[in-house]
This record gives sequence, structure tokens and C-alpha cells, in this order.
Amino acid sequence: MKKILLVLAMVALTFGMNAQEKYGTYKSGTISASVTLDEGKVFLDLTKDGKYGLILKQKDRLALTTFLNDSRIKFIEWSEKAVANSVKDIHKDIDEKSFRGIFSYGGWKIGTSSLRTIFWVEKDGTTNLYLYGSVMTSSTNRYMKSDSAMVIITSEDDFNSLINIISDKTVNDFLEKKKTATDVFD
Repeated sequence: MKKILLVLAMVALTFGMNAQEKYGTYKSGTISASVTLDEGKVFLDLTKDGKYGLILKQKDRLALTTFLNDSRIKFIEWSEKAVANSVKDIHKDIDEKSFRGIFSYGGWKIGTSSLRTIFWVEKDGTTNLYLYGSVMTSSTNRYMKSDSAMVIITSEDDFNSLINIISDKTVNDFLEKKKTATDVFD
């Protein structure tokens, strides 16, 4: 009986130590997705169902922040030009960068997501930015592929929400709160 309890306790500790913890959400256009943290890596969902996302270590978070900030600057600049010149119904790529990704295909698979930002002027003249995540191929089986992902960014607030949730400050604040809570019981 003691051996069974010991085995169960070890299994519970193992799974508990490797569990991802949700520390926030971001809202961007039509999507409100969760962000989880596991051993300092951020898992950023790019779909509502959570089946396509990015795995971001600190350097990757900084690279994604730079990528999004550069795209935001172009988006604002091109939006102003489109409005000033009554431009309608066009699209143009802004930038592209690859990140390590994760997707669900029977189980979780690792791949590379090529993120692309696309400036889009609708027929009615409204401007949007599409954050397009390419189809990923499993690193262990080339026949397992993900669907692509699309996040619509309609405003500067959408950019800020996404950038804020992956920032070092947000991640570190969460880790500090978690550490403080566990220190109470030491």
C-alpha cells in the first residue's frame, strides 16, 4: 500500500512540475487567446482552440516584440497613406520571421512557424493587419502538418495587448507572484 502511494505521489509531482500555467490572455481583433508559462518558456496561442502556437524563450519573445513593433510602425504609416489617398482593396506584405512552434495533430508536435504580417485595406477603406502563421510540418514526421493560423489586428490596442502579454515585465511579475505565494509556506 505504501509503495502504491509513493508511486502515485511521484507521478503527481512529475506531472505537476511540468504543467504549463496560464498567466494571461490577449485580445486581438477576433481572437482572445491564452498564454501559458512552462520553465520560463511562453506558449502563445494563435488560434482560439489553442491548437497552433509559438514556443518563446526570452530571446524569442524579444525577437517577436521587435517584429511586431516594426510591423506596427509600418501599419500606422501605411494606414495614414491609405486614408489620405482613398486607397481601397489592396494588400501588401510587411515582414516575415520564423519562430519555433507547436501544433496539435493527434498529439503535440513541434515545427517552425513562419510568421508574416500583411497590411490589408478592405473594400470599404478600413485597414487591418493580418498576422499569418504558416502551415507547420512536424519535426519528427514530414507528413504531419498543421493548419495555418491568422490573427487579425485592427488597432494599436491589439498590438499593445499582444506585445504586453509576452513582455519580460509581465512574465517576471507572474513568476514573482508565484514565488511569493510559495514562500509563504516555507
